Amino acid sequence: MSSPILPTLGPLGPHTHSLGAPGARDELSLLVAELGAEDGSLSVEALHGGPPPEVLEQMAEADEVLRGLHERGLDVRFSGVEEPVSIELHEADAATVRALSATEAIAIAAGAPVE
Repeated sequence: MSSPILPTLGPLGPHTHSLGAPGARDELSLLVAELGAEDGSLSVEALHGGPPPEVLEQMAEADEVLRGLHERGLDVRFSGVEEPVSIELHEADAATVRALSATEAIAIAAGAPVE
């Protein structure tokens, strides 16, 4: 019995898969070898890194401010895709306490007390 299904043909004949750039096969082989390592150690090196350290520090500071607001039952919400962006201070039950100006929101983010 023969199959009526024929191989996929491209403009140059049967389709073959390519790993792309030269050396990609070696990199793939190395990755497969590391994945199969008996000791379970696999190291991944980020070539292009993440955010700079100062940005990570600013994100951590912003998180502390947000946690402080949450502990007090407050939340700052931003809405709007285009200018002007709406900024509101909310209580935990979603009731709007008041609208904030961009200056007030920045001051709160910098640690100013919420009035």
